[in-house]
Amino acid sequence: MKRYLPARLRQALTALSVSLLLVASGCTSSSNLAGPEEQPDGTDSVQTDEPTDEPSEEPSEEPSEEPSAEPVEEPTETEPPAPPPVERPAAGDCVRLARSDAFLEVLVGIPEQSRCSEATGQHVSVKGLTPAMRRAASASDVGTLQTLTAGRCRRDVLAWLDVDSEGLEISQFQVMATVPRSDQVAAGAGFFACTTYVVKRGSALLALSRSTEGVLATSRGRDYGSCARAAITNAGNDTLVCSITHNWRAVAAARMGAPEDRYPGDNQLRSRMQGICENAVRDYLDTTGAYDYGYTWPTRSTWSNDDRYGLCYAKTRD
Repeated sequence: MKRYLPARLRQALTALSVSLLLVASGCTSSSNLAGPEEQPDGTDSVQTDEPTDEPSEEPSEEPSEEPSAEPVEEPTETEPPAPPPVERPAAGDCVRLARSDAFLEVLVGIPEQSRCSEATGQHVSVKGLTPAMRRAASASDVGTLQTLTAGRCRRDVLAWLDVDSEGLEISQFQVMATVPRSDQVAAGAGFFACTTYVVKRGSALLALSRSTEGVLATSRGRDYGSCARAAITNAGNDTLVCSITHNWRAVAAARMGAPEDRYPGDNQLRSRMQGICENAVRDYLDTTGAYDYGYTWPTRSTWSNDDRYGLCYAKTRD
């Protein structure tokens, strides 16, 4: 026998069941609460878990091949700045030479010009580079430059100082060719200069104070002679300019051979210089009495550097 609940009680229970169902459904997404959408044809759309062909809106983890908008720093090659053009000097221009330039036969790089009262060197001539000189200067071939300029510069210095080869050898004047560097040649320097300077002592250079043109033919020339303080020896002879207090003065020079000659030997050169200097110093002192003299001659090493002169020294304080 069925039992029926009163109608009012059944309605209350139904309302309670619906409320409980709504509370339980609150944890789901709002899309689950919505009913199926009605399609234009009247059918209901059904959601499935099957993959679709529609593109996903989630970001891809694969690297993008799109170019970056940020600038990329790439290394650039910059050329060194071109050297400034070198002004062509003239004969008589004075220059500043460094102590390290002493005894160089070829100075690569045109030295800085200066007033003669503050200078240590002076150009005696300026000439154009020959094709062979230009090639050697462009290649920084100092040996070839020395061969090509040595004779020319020696002749020009002799003429400038107004002296012969013997007079140049017994002085502290030196001969140097100054040539442009390879980059200066490329910048248009097509000349070289013959330059002279005076060694004060050791490798120190003498301040010129004035032009040197013709000086060895004047009374001032004696101050530029080659002198010494200690005893004259052939090894390590310490010469100095005669304007400094001294005990010995070079009074004569003798050529011992031609540039192409082989070294004749130490004993032979010493014997030759002894005979030459005994008479040369006597004539210089103009005496028949006793006197002191000394002499030097080329060593094997200096001979290989084109040294061909021996020097005679008189014991004197003048």
